Amino acid sequence: MGHDKKSILIIDDDLTIRKLIGHNLKANNYNIFEAPGAPEGFKILAGGKVDLVLCDVTMDEMDGFSFCHKVRENENYRALPFIFVTAKTSQEDKNRALE
Repeated sequence: MGHDKKSILIIDDDLTIRKLIGHNLKANNYNIFEAPGAPEGFKILAGGKVDLVLCDVTMDEMDGFSFCHKVRENENYRALPFIFVTAKTSQEDKNRALE
């Protein structure tokens, strides 16, 4: 039996960060989707199978926490794992991410 490659959606408004994370994940045999913000992230989620979302906290149109909350409103994505990517270190942000 073959193993299906897991697909990871990287959402970050910084192209360099997206490419760096994507390069490392591709090297470890993951399928990668990239989006510069929430609107593109929603389109990718609607169009294909994503197993994990790596999401920047600070983005222009919608922050990562709001994006996650909106995604979780859809019953198909309630259990979709999210990992927040941020340079912020405040306890408030950590608590919000865990919510």
